[in-house]
Amino acid sequence: MRRLGRFCPLRVWLLVVICNLALQFAQAGDRSNIVGLGMGRTSTVTSRGVDALGINPANLAVMESKSFTLSFLPVGARVGTDFLDYGTYRRYLTGVSTDSGRVGYFLTDRDKEQILSGFSTDMGTINGDVDIKLISLSFQDSSFGGIGIGIRERVGARGVLSKDYLRFLFYGNSPGESFNFSSTEIRGWWLREYSVSYARAFENAFGLNSLAVGVGAKLINGFGYFDLQQVNTSFTTSSQNVVAGHAEYLSHRAGVDFFSGERASSFTAFPSPSGKGWGFDFGINAKVNSFMRFGLSVTDVGTLRWTHNARERRANGNFTIDDAFSESQQDSLQNLVEGTDQKVDAFETQLPTAIHAGLSLQFGQSEFAQSSPPILLAFDYTQGLNNMPGNSRQPRFSLGMEFRLLSWLPLRSGISVGGSEQRSWAFGLGLHLGPFALDVATEDVLSVLQPNQASRVSLGIGTRWSF
Repeated sequence: MRRLGRFCPLRVWLLVVICNLALQFAQAGDRSNIVGLGMGRTSTVTSRGVDALGINPANLAVMESKSFTLSFLPVGARVGTDFLDYGTYRRYLTGVSTDSGRVGYFLTDRDKEQILSGFSTDMGTINGDVDIKLISLSFQDSSFGGIGIGIRERVGARGVLSKDYLRFLFYGNSPGESFNFSSTEIRGWWLREYSVSYARAFENAFGLNSLAVGVGAKLINGFGYFDLQQVNTSFTTSSQNVVAGHAEYLSHRAGVDFFSGERASSFTAFPSPSGKGWGFDFGINAKVNSFMRFGLSVTDVGTLRWTHNARERRANGNFTIDDAFSESQQDSLQNLVEGTDQKVDAFETQLPTAIHAGLSLQFGQSEFAQSSPPILLAFDYTQGLNNMPGNSRQPRFSLGMEFRLLSWLPLRSGISVGGSEQRSWAFGLGLHLGPFALDVATEDVLSVLQPNQASRVSLGIGTRWSF
């Protein structure tokens, strides 16, 4: 198969984009709610106390037997892709063991087609995030209502990758081939939010047993951001080996000084932010009767303004290469692909705004299935309003349950379809001993049961004290 010799700049640029993408994903969502995580992130109605922060502030006013809750460092993380499972990664991309150590594996055309078959469409997605509640506490009182405050760390990235990237890297640009990298999009950030939420319940409102209304406000500091968007890049190689195409993209970045790579800068856990903004949450929780509730919330309404080390890079132009050995043509292409990088005063990004709606049923109540074991069943619908990290415009549906045959050992499970992760099966459990609770969960049971077929891995763990 003939390839265009020394056609390096565009190939190198594509590799750089992919490497940046992979690095970002080693790193924002509701995954620090470990109880909800074990139920497939079904928590619009069922989250309580500190778990309600960032999900539905109205739930703070739902009275429980304990009025004060404190949690420290619950953490949830997930990374995955929809086009590459772990078995394929190990088989083709980790090398081959020999007597002298591991050496590279040379892909055959059949291997390449096997890897490309992992794409269900022309685009693939990669998502990764870490969500940590550094510290959070909540307090409830029947006359005052419920209040919660917290500090939360959110690190995440989201990318959409064209299948043509891998096709080009595998086969090169043979005569008659066309490649289109449009719709590629990458976003990644590191945020810290300081939030306060308040909720109040009203008895016998609008024909309901009770109606709780809540609002939350959060100050958000941003420490790093990168995006690649508005990509409209494509090219075709003619039968005469003439490459003609168009390169266009827009990229933004901002970050604290130690991200710039300067030697004088070193990592610190509390740097001065490079971006600031405000966010708001709104929600309701309605108790229909003793066993049924429904809820609705809108979270992360707001924007971030990035100012420190804010830069913008853009490219837009056509190119033609009819002599693969022409340094002037290669230099011209490289200059076009690298684009124009300039400092900007500021740019803005949206928060991952989303709408959540949910319904819950409590089995084993006196008015409903009283002979049933105590089972909590819940359903959620989540609609993201943008494609920022931790969010997706694709709707997500989830069904979760919590079973308490023993009051101190809750078992949880849930399924989720849609959103950026498409589908998952979650499992979690807790150990609740007096005022202390330990919860663990995973969204991806298959990553444990069938690791070679798993394309995502997740884990969450958290503790809390309730009095």
